Amino acid sequence: MTAATTPSCTIVLGNATIPSSLDESTVRRVALWTDAQPAQDTANLDIYVQADEFATVWNSPMHLSSFSSCSNVQIHVQGSLTPEISSTIQTSLLLAGLVATGERKATDTVTVQAQKRAPDVRMQAKPLLASPLLDENSLLESDLLAPPPSMSAVTTKGDDCGGREPCADCTCGRKDGSSVLLEQQLPKTSSCGKCGLGDAFRCASCPYLGKPAFKAGEEHLVLDLQDDF
Repeated sequence: MTAATTPSCTIVLGNATIPSSLDESTVRRVALWTDAQPAQDTANLDIYVQADEFATVWNSPMHLSSFSSCSNVQIHVQGSLTPEISSTIQTSLLLAGLVATGERKATDTVTVQAQKRAPDVRMQAKPLLASPLLDENSLLESDLLAPPPSMSAVTTKGDDCGGREPCADCTCGRKDGSSVLLEQQLPKTSSCGKCGLGDAFRCASCPYLGKPAFKAGEEHLVLDLQDDF
């Protein structure tokens, strides 16, 4: 039984040369890096490029990410691997989800080796559903819910007395408001006995100041005065 071979692809950019051991019929030559189309089910990718024309032919750092099936990538730079070329290659590897594993130097070629990043185990973990989920209704006891408020209760803004009489130690202001309302509802009484004689005999704080004179017992008498015409 023969072992299955791993699918591979060799791409030559521009005027780069290939080793004599490679079959020219299996090599794909392109003028620009973006002209190379990714092959299906390709695990190994070898790219040959000359250093002096790298800036021209390697025209897109993003294009390497389109070779998503490649798990092993080798970029053979023929000539001097300058910091600019190295930085561009590292950017392409990062965008493609690859990580550089090392460099191999020959007489006139520097090979940058890269592999797919190892999958994060935490991202693949699934939630454990061995134990059943709790019923939300079982967390509530019957005595935790208060009965609904009575619809007949008088709604009072600013307090929670619910229409009841104010407490003896009232702190919400309901008792003070009730006292003011009670004072307004009580009939006004004269302390000097001269309120009914008119404004000439009334003091400055008289509640009947500005009203016509009246007899005792007629303080709250309202006359319906209308014109005859």
